[in-house]
Amino acid sequence: MKIKFIIYVIIFLIGVSILLFLFREKDKSSEESLDIPPVNNPINSDQDITAQSALVASKFGENKVVVRNFLVDEDVVAYDEVTSRISQEKSVEGTLWYEIFYFSQDRTIVVSLQTEPLATARALAENELINKLGVSKDQLCKLNIRVSVPLEVSPMMAGKNLGVSGCLGSISI
Repeated sequence: MKIKFIIYVIIFLIGVSILLFLFREKDKSSEESLDIPPVNNPINSDQDITAQSALVASKFGENKVVVRNFLVDEDVVAYDEVTSRISQEKSVEGTLWYEIFYFSQDRTIVVSLQTEPLATARALAENELINKLGVSKDQLCKLNIRVSVPLEVSPMMAGKNLGVSGCLGSISI
């Protein structure tokens, strides 16, 4: 009877140890590949240049891509602690081409294309991201960026991740 109890306790402790190890490894890898300041903690201009850069999640465990800290830009609108609109562009007629959002919880960027032609809207948004993040097109392909289209804009493309044009896995439009 005592031996069964001891065996159950040992198995329980081993199980808890394994779970703790797995969760610790997951958090550790997140810290290694992602390091961006929270939205409500803007970086002061008198801090050194390395503190003014940030990281956005890289796809597929790729190497880190250092981006400029876009969260301190005047046109960034923080909706809450997690979601910020980092950019949008309107046409001369006032039609919204795209909106770009940043989600600090998982450090991803979502581009929402808001009008046709979608190829033009995506190209404009990609150029804005390159300028806003201070990265090259190749580096942009390594970042965790989702490009989407609302149902009312294009039922055919809605619900798909179009990706960044010219990058692996992107959808031609």
